[in-house]
Amino acid sequence: MIALLEQEEEVRGLDELPTDALYEVIDGEAKEVAAMSAGAGIVANELAFRIQQARRTWRDIVVTEVLFELPAPVNRRRRPDVAFLPEERARGAWPPPNRDDSSAIAAVPTLAVEVISPNDLIVEVEEKRIEYFAVGVVTVLVVHPKCRTIHVYRSASSCQILTEADSLELAEILPGFSVRVADLFAPLNPPS
Repeated sequence: MIALLEQEEEVRGLDELPTDALYEVIDGEAKEVAAMSAGAGIVANELAFRIQQARRTWRDIVVTEVLFELPAPVNRRRRPDVAFLPEERARGAWPPPNRDDSSAIAAVPTLAVEVISPNDLIVEVEEKRIEYFAVGVVTVLVVHPKCRTIHVYRSASSCQILTEADSLELAEILPGFSVRVADLFAPLNPPS
């Protein structure tokens, strides 16, 4: 169930970040995270657009770079590059009532996507991937724009690597969703 955080808890170091900084909260401390690179952002937006087109209802939520409050055992706030939160996980409290918006959504998406930018550390991406599964994310995608591959995780320990010759199918979370991997990376192609 989704719920806006009733009251922002004390986050150490938040006041030291620029007001427009993207951050995650790790063990109670704000940690600035870099925005996606241009290429990563383009691919993330293309994937979000395709998911948006495939959603079953307008109450299915598709977001980019939004902070999620992940429950125990993780108890962290993470910012996937793209996330899909279906209506059944959002039912009851979305859209938010007329009040101040929270910095994070207290819900677990079914899909979390990390699009690799040149400044990303793989150890940090792996840590996020493991945390996502620990709280009930169904599918995690790790997208590599430079290599034009998508690593599809349907559990913390199994990975399928897709290339531009393949199609990405997400039937377990979006029945009927299928897109050619080459189409997701097409906006990165030089003009012909």
